[in-house]
Amino acid sequence: MNKRCRFVHFLFILFLSISFLSGCSFRDIDNRAFVLAIAVDDSGDTKKPYKVTIKVVIPSGNIKQEGVKYAFFSEKGVSISEALALIRATIDKDIDFSHTKIIIVSKSLFDRNLGNVTDFFHRRRDIQLVSWIGIAEKRAKDILKMEPKSQSSVTTPLFNFFSRTAVQSPYITPMYLFDFRRQQIETGIDPVLPIIKIDKKEKRCVIHRALVIGDGKYVELTPQQTMIYNILRGNIERFNAEIKEKNGKFKYGVFIDSTSIYYKINRENSKQPIINYKIRHQGILEESSKYTESNLLKEYGKETSKIAKKMILELLTYFQKQNVDPLGFGLRYKATNLHTGDTYKEWESLYPQAKFTLDINVNIISTGKME
Repeated sequence: MNKRCRFVHFLFILFLSISFLSGCSFRDIDNRAFVLAIAVDDSGDTKKPYKVTIKVVIPSGNIKQEGVKYAFFSEKGVSISEALALIRATIDKDIDFSHTKIIIVSKSLFDRNLGNVTDFFHRRRDIQLVSWIGIAEKRAKDILKMEPKSQSSVTTPLFNFFSRTAVQSPYITPMYLFDFRRQQIETGIDPVLPIIKIDKKEKRCVIHRALVIGDGKYVELTPQQTMIYNILRGNIERFNAEIKEKNGKFKYGVFIDSTSIYYKINRENSKQPIINYKIRHQGILEESSKYTESNLLKEYGKETSKIAKKMILELLTYFQKQNVDPLGFGLRYKATNLHTGDTYKEWESLYPQAKFTLDINVNIISTGKME
């Protein structure tokens, strides 16, 4: 009898527990609209300042034969969330952001706080923080709709630009959404975002510049400055360098396939910190306008080192004059000086007087296959 009572009690507790379980909200894949990219533009309407465009993939039975088809939906809103809510009312499927990998913000929105513009994406739990974020030189919507000549039927071009699994260019500065947020709220480092431009004539995206987002200011970098920044930041190890004559004509080109960069902030002088850089490059002589001899490789390396030192020093002093810190000197200073609670304020007063010293050595090991 006791066993029977215990069994009845067990069944009662079991059914009572099941009654509190929530049901599954699973939606079939046919009822989902997978968003691959989001673009945010200035609508030109003061009442509804944001224009949001989403790029939705349309599944097909045979990708290789039919290719990948996309649909675009745009709406204006007071906020990004309102614009997306209005888009939901125009699609017969549930919007799914789990595959969103690209977020593009128009440069025209920079008169507002960029943190407020991207706040929505940081808070949404269904938007992955490993999405990439970039800046559109003009309209972000046009970049979503651009279909380059080289586009494959099973890939999205912007994925290849930023993931570095296909395109490995020293001019591209990919930035994850989570990393952008971290650098945006952290003192001592300024985030750098890639600028995306459209070449309508050639039907292609051009990404060879970057934008430093400082405290209330924006500093646009040239392609050469972008490449040097990527080298110093450790974003790339392999790159090409051109050496020119005094008259500007091409002399020879060097391909660097190995890079080692280290720097340290010394404060022997309390008023003027010294940032010591130690840079080591190794590569080959890739191209030359005249005959080159293997016994002169050391001389070529010295000449390349001298030119590289000049270019890097110019960029470091340029950042200093613009009062931006994309390389994170302030962050390093805070981490290595824990004597006071106002370390960053101390660095803000020291950074304009900082001196840079560079120890650069470019080791050219061969002339390629030429003897």
